[in-house]
Amino acid sequence: MIEEESSEIASSNRGPGRYAVFGQPIAHSLSPRIHAAFARQLSIAHDYRAIEASAEEFVGALAAFAESGGVGANV
Repeated sequence: MIEEESSEIASSNRGPGRYAVFGQPIAHSLSPRIHAAFARQLSIAHDYRAIEASAEEFVGALAAFAESGGVGANV
């Protein structure tokens, strides 16, 4: 079990992780800046962005994000 978890972690560290915060409005969110500062402190490749999506658009926007390689999201 530990070897499997280590392998998953190693494979997830091959490129920048893609993460996002969704909402409407979302331009005011500090999350992308906070996550960027955290990534710089730890010297890790990290892509965290704010994505504008209404409640009606959320499911489709989240699906598109996941299909394009997104691995984690907040609302």
